[in-house]
Amino acid sequence: MRPHTRLFFIFSAVCLLASAAPLTASPSPAAVTTNEAPTLRGFQAVASGTGWVWTDQGLFWTADGGQLWTEITTPTTVNSQLRAVAFTDRRHGWAVTSAWNDSGEVAYALARTTDGGRTWHTATLDLFVPGEAAAQAGAVFLEFLDVQTGWLVVKQATSDLFSLGTLFATRDGGRSWARRSIPIGAPVHFQSAQDGWIEPGPLASAGLITRDGGRTWSPRKLGALPVTAAATAGGLTDLSLASPQIGWAREAAGRCTDGACVLRVALRQTTDAGQTWTALPLPDGRRALERTFAEPAATMTATAAGALALSFQGHGFDSCVPSAGLPSLADMQTWWLNSPYRVHNLYLGGISLPNCGTLTKTYVQALAQQGWLFIPTWVGPQPYCSNFNRKMSTDPAIAYQQGKMEAYLALDAAQSLGLTPSDQSGTVLYYDVEAYPPGDLACREVAKTFIAGWTAALHAAGSYAGVYGSPCGSYLRDYATLAEPPDQVWLAVWSYPAYEPGASVWNLPCVDNSLWSSAQRLRQYTGGHAESWGGPSMTIDSNVLNGLVATTTGGCTPGAGQVALFVHPQFGGQCVLKSVGSYPTAASLGLPAGSISSVRLGPEVSLRLCRGEFHTGVCEDFGSDAADIAGHAIGDDLAASAVVSALPPAWPERQWLPRISMRPSVTSPVPNGGFESGPSAWSVASVLQRPIIVPASDLPAYIAPHSGSWTAWLGGVDGETGSFQQTLLVPAGAPILSYWQKVDSAESRCHYDTASVWVNNAVVDAYGLCVSANALGWALRSLDLSAYAGQAVLLRIQVTTDGSLPTSLFLDDVALQSTP
Repeated sequence: MRPHTRLFFIFSAVCLLASAAPLTASPSPAAVTTNEAPTLRGFQAVASGTGWVWTDQGLFWTADGGQLWTEITTPTTVNSQLRAVAFTDRRHGWAVTSAWNDSGEVAYALARTTDGGRTWHTATLDLFVPGEAAAQAGAVFLEFLDVQTGWLVVKQATSDLFSLGTLFATRDGGRSWARRSIPIGAPVHFQSAQDGWIEPGPLASAGLITRDGGRTWSPRKLGALPVTAAATAGGLTDLSLASPQIGWAREAAGRCTDGACVLRVALRQTTDAGQTWTALPLPDGRRALERTFAEPAATMTATAAGALALSFQGHGFDSCVPSAGLPSLADMQTWWLNSPYRVHNLYLGGISLPNCGTLTKTYVQALAQQGWLFIPTWVGPQPYCSNFNRKMSTDPAIAYQQGKMEAYLALDAAQSLGLTPSDQSGTVLYYDVEAYPPGDLACREVAKTFIAGWTAALHAAGSYAGVYGSPCGSYLRDYATLAEPPDQVWLAVWSYPAYEPGASVWNLPCVDNSLWSSAQRLRQYTGGHAESWGGPSMTIDSNVLNGLVATTTGGCTPGAGQVALFVHPQFGGQCVLKSVGSYPTAASLGLPAGSISSVRLGPEVSLRLCRGEFHTGVCEDFGSDAADIAGHAIGDDLAASAVVSALPPAWPERQWLPRISMRPSVTSPVPNGGFESGPSAWSVASVLQRPIIVPASDLPAYIAPHSGSWTAWLGGVDGETGSFQQTLLVPAGAPILSYWQKVDSAESRCHYDTASVWVNNAVVDAYGLCVSANALGWALRSLDLSAYAGQAVLLRIQVTTDGSLPTSLFLDDVALQSTP
């Protein structure tokens, strides 16, 4: 087999000291310092002992196993960036470069050398249609089988949820390229012009193979094609094989202790198919690149509302690995203790979300107890001109209502995980808008109105609205012109191979520094890659943050004679329970030093907090809960000692009870609210032309109407949208809409099939339908329509089902009443 090549965007060894000063609206990145070890960015094994490495000092070639390195001139210009390199032998090599143009699009070029890199001849690469979303590259992979035959993969800059890419093939040494297909954005390997494979990974656990040069792909069967020694490499990643026996690999691990971080990156080589690995000396003679740097300082402040959303400055990561599920609590604890990351993404749900694992309140609270903060993210329908299956409506008015509906579903999910109180206020939620083509201006307008609905619904609930996307490919600047723009943006601009403490949220393409400039930005600065901190390795995206994140509440509930101390306002984040006694030192409080922000008291107890240890300095007594002590005498994050005291028994006092007059609830009938006159008074609609209001004889055998002999049946089949509606008066004395419902769903996740209530063609309530909502009997649901009291309104109840796993919602006895 001829040598084949691969570009690896290697774990960055550029570990820089982030300035302790918080990020501001200044476009200048924070100053950073480290020792001066170079960054290992890529490498390729071409033959035994032969290959190249790419560091930030340049390209270097060796023919003797790293004993001697020769520098190769890099084919870049002042405005271009080297993206991928491949060689077939000492003389013949290729390199892909890219540069941003003034409109925010990416221009690619291919350079070729036939003299070992002494000279390069560069030509423009016209790979994509102008404005095509796929051109926004997060990574580029290049491989040549021989001097004529090669493949190029442009991995689209999407979140770690999706691995999208475009494959191109050349048969004339790179002079022309033909577009092929590729199911995921990943490097390809070929042993002949027709037979190739993609290694196993998070989105293709068995790997993929092609027998026609990349035109079609199928899951790999055991033994179908040679596979790299990745499975037996023992902690090594990013293998480059010159043959089944000969290859190089990266070994990288980091650890942060006592405020200091060390990151070690080494290059290993094997000549026996991965059975043994030895060190490969690097161009500067080192056996490993080791950098030490101060752990980047993370700062946070409560929002003005003192809610569970916090303004955070520091670093975080997001991940979605369908084959692995959620990170284990043990690995997350190790990373908390050993990594520079302090924020973790939570994918709450949405119809476009892959299976990243099922979040539970117990899991999220356990992460919060470790100290993690969160980026709650919702992945719903995408712009209708995108290449995603679940899409927004083409009608802006309907898209606006869809945005509101998605917000309601996301708030329900956040509340179920403890990220909001019962009124669903005070958190921040980010909507994932993946890149889409810019040519369809109507499509951009629809996406804009969808986000307007998303933002309006979150603001109405008292929470903050955020949007994730590529600043160029998702056109985030469009949302800044909304009458009610999102509060936060999460910008996907990949500029680094892995963790980079010098990354900044400023000076990014397509979004001016004047937009979202007041602690309103997060930035995803690198895409899916493996990192190891303290031992465990995870596949992640890396982020720098200067904006809102969330925490969870309810982790500690004090009993009689106990108090709960919390590190965040609104009883959020890490917490401890303390019983009656004295706690004279900061260590005895059981929380990170100087971190107490709210307190909760159980029955028969009082609390004294003091700024100094051994109960000295400013002290303050608490006889009841304090959701945010920032405005108290003790001050936020200043307590260093405490005393928990039992209250003396209270003598019972004589109490005069008010005279209560019991008044029954007033009910105002809704015309044909029990459906006993069939569809009379109601207008019904069904995409699949199904009857909506049906007699008992048409119902499944296990369903009977709540009362009478007729009921409404919504859903029932896949791909359906069904509704019933009528215009009615909302009485001032009976503004509570109530109805009886029964859910019968096979969906395991509660955001694929949904129910919604509409008033005057606007969504006022939405909720998911799934197995957990199923009930043996009928359940009463109510909704306050006081805002419409005294008005005639158009009321609509609707159910939408997706393409698999059926859901039925049965409704009966619709009424308006004075109380829930």
